[in-house]
Amino acid sequence: MNICIFGSASKHLDKVYLDVCEKLGEEIGRRGHGLVFGGSSRGLMGATAKGVENQGGEILGIAPRFYDEEGEFYKGCTDFIFTETMAERKDLFRINADAFVILPGGIGTFDEFFETIVYKSLGQQNQPVVLFNFNGYYDKLEEFIKIAMEKDFVRVHESQLYDTATDVGEVLDCIEQYI
Repeated sequence: MNICIFGSASKHLDKVYLDVCEKLGEEIGRRGHGLVFGGSSRGLMGATAKGVENQGGEILGIAPRFYDEEGEFYKGCTDFIFTETMAERKDLFRINADAFVILPGGIGTFDEFFETIVYKSLGQQNQPVVLFNFNGYYDKLEEFIKIAMEKDFVRVHESQLYDTATDVGEVLDCIEQYI
């Protein structure tokens, strides 16, 4: 199974986030899954890829050509696809992924998370989606979604388009047990 991660590529993150994502990558590789990601050597993307590589797993990086700067791309990818646009990149994520994991991140990660669950709500894809809420990163987002449901802006079934996990094992269990 190919697991796509969305998450921060910042080089200014607390080590606790990097360590957990490297462990996630190791568990992805240990369980025999491949990684699909944005190709960055930095931040949570790079940490997860490092973990997968440490376990000998397959790694597919997908990034727009305009990101091509020295040191930006993860050198341990087994395969790399360059795109011309961000939209093309996101399409290739959907095509190549059997599951999605949303790591802590910023605006780009939020965009990828919401777009993924919108596609799922429209029946355009049916892969498992897991919001990895470790260290309480997504607590306020989860609270906001509940408020939106209470006010009838989000339908209850829409909140069931993804699972939330708080540790590495739970993330992969959610994916592997998905029906």
